[in-house]
Amino acid sequence: MTIGLHPFLVWEPFDGPGETITYGQFHARIGRLAGGLRHRGVARGERGLSLFQEYLGNPKATAESFDPDGWFRTGDRVVLLVPGVRECAVVARKHPMLDEVPVAFVLPLESAPADLRDQIAAACVEQLSDFKRPREIRLVNELPRVTLEKVAKAELRRRLEVELTRP
Repeated sequence: MTIGLHPFLVWEPFDGPGETITYGQFHARIGRLAGGLRHRGVARGERGLSLFQEYLGNPKATAESFDPDGWFRTGDRVVLLVPGVRECAVVARKHPMLDEVPVAFVLPLESAPADLRDQIAAACVEQLSDFKRPREIRLVNELPRVTLEKVAKAELRRRLEVELTRP
């Protein structure tokens, strides 16, 4: 499983020891998951160059987006850390009032609990600001892929747009 955060940052399970991985100017920190798996869980880079600088006019949201050590918290990470999630992709869907809202496409493990959707939603409520929480969590059998097995997020967004145009 590999989830792209940036062309140089990915999420993938591995068996190595806890560590920080560096890709040029980008860094990823390893976190432990249930069952002994580890994921590269948060990203750090130079603000304004490799990461966004800030939420304009919203210092509270900016502060909540980074942990005390300066690592950026991503919505994909929160979903991936829920036991039973094999892989995920979070994309934006057009919304008539909010402009866009997050939608999570989740590929569950075969051993995933029946209430996986509820567990993901609860984790997002606990760890993400309201505007970052997925408004919909879709459990899927597969995720579309592009070159090098990267998740085709553009295809997921296109699917959501097609649904909005159906009568």
